Amino acid sequence: MKNTMAAALILILGASIARGAEGTAKPKTAVEIPDSARTWLLHLKEALTQTTLAGDYQKGDVAEVAAVRGAPQRAVNPDVPVWKGGFSDKARAELKTERAALAQGVELILDGHAAEGRAKIRAFETQYPRSRLRGAAEEALRKTASAPAATPGAAPAGKSSR
Repeated sequence: MKNTMAAALILILGASIARGAEGTAKPKTAVEIPDSARTWLLHLKEALTQTTLAGDYQKGDVAEVAAVRGAPQRAVNPDVPVWKGGFSDKARAELKTERAALAQGVELILDGHAAEGRAKIRAFETQYPRSRLRGAAEEALRKTASAPAATPGAAPAGKSSR
């Protein structure tokens, strides 16, 4: 009885050790992207997911101007808010849509599907040819140009094959 209990305990312990070793093994990645390109893509993804209003909040520049003699100025009510420049609501919505479209391609590349992600970024370039984000899209394509296409049946980067 003691021998069977000890044998069962050894089997359970051996199985748990084998499972732990299997879980720590690095999965074979489908696409190898250089670390510098991966870091750049992670930062791009983070920037794309930020709100478009962040730019308005980050501008804290204040300019002071000395008084100049000349024609008298009309009185301005200081209690009335005045918007100087900035985005219209339509342009803000368009930029949000563009950011989402580009972020999809970047996300696919980071998940290990480089060919699909590059295709999404190319589709972004054709769909939004005058986008302010076109430079970032071109840079993403240039940085991932050396990434090989995904092999069928291989697990994406960071994912197990189970």
